[in-house]
Amino acid sequence: MERKGGCKGRTIAVCSKRDMVDPTYAGLCPDKLDDFALGTIFKAKSAFHALLKSTPSRIVLETREERLAGKDEVDSPIPEEETWLEKSFDFVQVKNACLIALVAAVQLSDKVTTSTDKRSLEYYVKQAFYLPETIFKGLVETAEKSESLKLELHCRVQSAKDIPPMDANGKSDPYCRLCILSRKHQDTHAVRHGTISDWLKSKLVTKSCVTNVKNETLEPVWNEEFTLPLTEPNEDLLVIEVWDSDESTVTASKIKGIRGLKSFIHDLKEGDDFIGRAFYPVHSIPLRGEGKTLTLYSRSMKHQRGSVAVRLSVHGVRGDTPIETRLREHTTLYKGLVKFESRKTKEGLMIHKHQRRWDAKLSDTASTLLLQHALFLGLSDLQRAAVQLDILLQYHKAYAVDMDVFRKLVSEIKQYSTGCSDMR
Repeated sequence: MERKGGCKGRTIAVCSKRDMVDPTYAGLCPDKLDDFALGTIFKAKSAFHALLKSTPSRIVLETREERLAGKDEVDSPIPEEETWLEKSFDFVQVKNACLIALVAAVQLSDKVTTSTDKRSLEYYVKQAFYLPETIFKGLVETAEKSESLKLELHCRVQSAKDIPPMDANGKSDPYCRLCILSRKHQDTHAVRHGTISDWLKSKLVTKSCVTNVKNETLEPVWNEEFTLPLTEPNEDLLVIEVWDSDESTVTASKIKGIRGLKSFIHDLKEGDDFIGRAFYPVHSIPLRGEGKTLTLYSRSMKHQRGSVAVRLSVHGVRGDTPIETRLREHTTLYKGLVKFESRKTKEGLMIHKHQRRWDAKLSDTASTLLLQHALFLGLSDLQRAAVQLDILLQYHKAYAVDMDVFRKLVSEIKQYSTGCSDMR
C-alpha cells in the first residue's frame, strides 16, 4: 500500500494481520482499562487497519526524500501530516509540563535511584524545549521552592519458595505481612526481638498489609498488590514477614512422624508460627521499578528460611490533580521529547530524514526525565505506555516507526492491564 501523497516507495515485509499491533488479537481486557488507554488503543487499531486495508502482509513506508525522488511527482505537495514536527505547542502547556519535569528532577534525584544527575536533567529540559534563559531560570526557581512530594511504595507480593514445613503434614499454611520501617529502628531490641504486629502496638510503624493464607504448600503464589506510604525514602525499609497460619485442617491421618506430631500439638497450643523475615531499602529501587527475590531469615538473621519474590516501584501521590490534567501534561512532555530526540544528529544527518524506521529509543537523560515525570504525577505503567503509543502513532503518520516498537507497546499495555496479566 502506498502512503498518501507518495509514489515509488520502498516495501517492507511485515507479519500477517494477526501478528500486527491489534489490541483485539493481543487479548486485552477493555473493561479493565481506563478511558484514556482505551481511546488510545482503539486509535491504534483503526490506524493499523487502515494501513493494512489493501495488502494484508505488506506496508509501503517511504520518506519525504524518496517520494520527491519520483520522476512524475517531484512537485507533489507535502502531506499535512509531515509538518507534525514543525507544529508548535501551546506555550502554557509546555511551561506546565517543563515545570513539573523540573520539580520532579529537584525532588526525586536524591530519593530514587537514577542514572542522571539533577543539573543534567534541568539543562536537558531547557535544550529540548528551547526555553529562553529568563523563563528557564524562573521555572527552576519555582521548582526549587515547590512543596515536597508525598511518595508511596507499590509492592506486588508474587510468590515464595523453599518455605520450611511448619505443620504436622509436612506442609505450611503461609501468608505474608509487610510494612515500612525506618532504618534507624532496624538494630533496636524492639525490632530484633519483635514482629510487625508488635511494632504496630509500639507505633514503630503506622501501617501493615497482609496477604491471603495459602493452605498446605511450601511454594505459595499470591500475586497480591499493596500500597504503603513513605515518609523518608532514603531511610525507609520494606519489611516482609512470612508466617504459618494456625487455622490448620490437618487430621490425624496426615500427621507425618514424630516431628509432625510435635507440630500438631504446638499448633493446638500456640498461635501463628513465624517463618522468616526480609528487609529491603526503598532507596535501592530504581526509577523503572524492579522485580526482586528477597531471602527470608530467622529472627536472629543467622538462618535462611526460603525466599519471597516481589515487584516494587515508587510512585508520587497526586490525588488532588485530575487524571485528565496529568495525562495531558505527560503527553505534552513526551511529544516534545520525541520531536527533539528524532531531530538529533547522527554523523551530521537528521535522523527523521535518513533513518527510515525510527526505533523510538530516547537518550538516558530523556528516559529518566519521562520516568520521573510519570512518577511525580502518579501515572501508572499502563497510562504511560498509552501516552507513548498515542504520540508515536501521530509521529508515524509522517515518519516511519519500526513496527516492533508498536508490538512492544501493545504487549506492555496487555501486561499492565489488571486482570489480564501480572504488573510490569
